[in-house]
Amino acid sequence: MNSIYIIHINNYKLKVNTTRIKRKRDSLIKKLADIGPFVDGSITKVKRRCGNKNCKCYIKGDKHESYYLMYKVKGVTKAIYIPVDIQDEIRAWNKEYKRLKRIIADITRSSKEMISDVFFKTINYFFSKLSKWLSAINYPRQIKKIKYRPSHLLWVGVFLFLTRLGSKRQIKYLFSTQEFSKNLSQISQSFTQSIAHHDTLENLLKKLNPDEISFFYNFFKMSYLFLW
Repeated sequence: MNSIYIIHINNYKLKVNTTRIKRKRDSLIKKLADIGPFVDGSITKVKRRCGNKNCKCYIKGDKHESYYLMYKVKGVTKAIYIPVDIQDEIRAWNKEYKRLKRIIADITRSSKEMISDVFFKTINYFFSKLSKWLSAINYPRQIKKIKYRPSHLLWVGVFLFLTRLGSKRQIKYLFSTQEFSKNLSQISQSFTQSIAHHDTLENLLKKLNPDEISFFYNFFKMSYLFLW
């Protein structure tokens, strides 16, 4: 798999080196080879009475314990009884499944970091002055009293446009990686360790002059940036 990507815009091109992130992701992928048998779902203990009225479960109230593997199929909960003799093994399978999910989540996070790294480096190379233009927008609030600078908020808005998300609420799901936050901090020159809430972005957009925002829409449209 590539670690160096060539980004083309019109007659210009940029080489982006992602070796560091790829090396981290490759080390995670190697962990998949160690995964043993697994099963999804959760193991649940159920206490119940049997049909024998002479049993202690009726007389003393000590209900019988049994274990089930609970899982869902198209939203419907299913259950499989786990025989006593294989309970430990099934628990090991279930534990292995949870470990697999963590590894997949880490690999996915690294892949997103790689995508955002390529994107930020491309923006920084071809549109190095854009952050200054965003910072120059007139924001009708006192800068000293706000946590996120206008450039930070507007960059988040730009990414929402480019990624074509259906809702501003998707910010925390798509832009939650540490690498994205680090790159956004650098490119927006805001140096914050977190991503602004979608309500904060909404509040900014309501107060800005539409003519100023339309300039940036036309800028990206003319640059064909949204075609990547």
